[in-house]
Amino acid sequence: MRIMKKQILFLLGFSFSLIACQQNEGISTTESDISPQKIATRAGSMRRAPTQEEKDALKKDFPNLDVDNITVTGEASSTYNCIAYSMGITHKWIDPESFYNDFVKQYEQAKTKYEASCNYEQTSTQGSNATVDGWGNSSVDMTHGSVYSSSNWESKLGRYLRITHGRSELSGNTYGRILVSFIESRTRANLPELNGLASQIAQDDIELTNAEKQAVLNKASKIKPAIKAQFNNLFEAWDKEISTNPKTKYSSSTKAYTILPQFKEMQAMGKIIIPLIMEKLLDDKNFFLLPLYDAIQKDSRLKVNYKEGDVKILEGEQNRAKRTIRIWLNQ
Repeated sequence: MRIMKKQILFLLGFSFSLIACQQNEGISTTESDISPQKIATRAGSMRRAPTQEEKDALKKDFPNLDVDNITVTGEASSTYNCIAYSMGITHKWIDPESFYNDFVKQYEQAKTKYEASCNYEQTSTQGSNATVDGWGNSSVDMTHGSVYSSSNWESKLGRYLRITHGRSELSGNTYGRILVSFIESRTRANLPELNGLASQIAQDDIELTNAEKQAVLNKASKIKPAIKAQFNNLFEAWDKEISTNPKTKYSSSTKAYTILPQFKEMQAMGKIIIPLIMEKLLDDKNFFLLPLYDAIQKDSRLKVNYKEGDVKILEGEQNRAKRTIRIWLNQ
């Protein structure tokens, strides 16, 4: 949140000169608020060749990928995903909207909703001027976003590596195909909106207090050891499966993780495990447990689901987890 506030203050301080998102602008010293193309260029310092094991795995799951001509530009990370990275963001995870129109709107409102360096507008599918491509299996199953990097395209593959690739080489069963392309919008910044956004977030610090964290731990400690052991075993197996199963390993949607059998088994344990879910959510990297909580929690008042226009959506899944903990504690 502190980083987010600094970014917003930065935007406000320079917003009169930054009336458009342009590839050649040098607008910040942090990755999370510069253009995705600049992040991609900077990735050159992190480049390495893939190992043979990585090549074999990628070739198996992406048959059209020329693995002899790819470069690894970032290591595996669950902090951010392809949608965030294609918008120039590396400090939070942004689930893709499944429906085509909603997916397009995510990019059209990228600056407003997610603190991206700019909003985007559609261009011809796979147009030569595109800077971002949106992928999907169909108009109701959008899956992925890739970004143009110098002379190559680049993708963060779910929790897995970030790699360069030929523009259409990820086509297949995992991401489907390119269904929409975007260019950076030249629309002028909405200054009143930015001012209101900064004011609201400045007044709403989502950092959990030590007392709140301890309250979660106290509630979790009251769960019977046998139930806790069963839950922890399932969670660890689920976490491992997410990172190895091709159906989830490359997915940018935490909802995709719900197809795995361990999820179903934890869900069947019922509301008794909610304190254990909350205990796990105290660790930022476990935000992917939110769909499990949402599936078990029947009281809609104790869930955090952002509506259209809610500025808190820009916080990403990590902060939604903190909000969920807080609202659950205050029930």
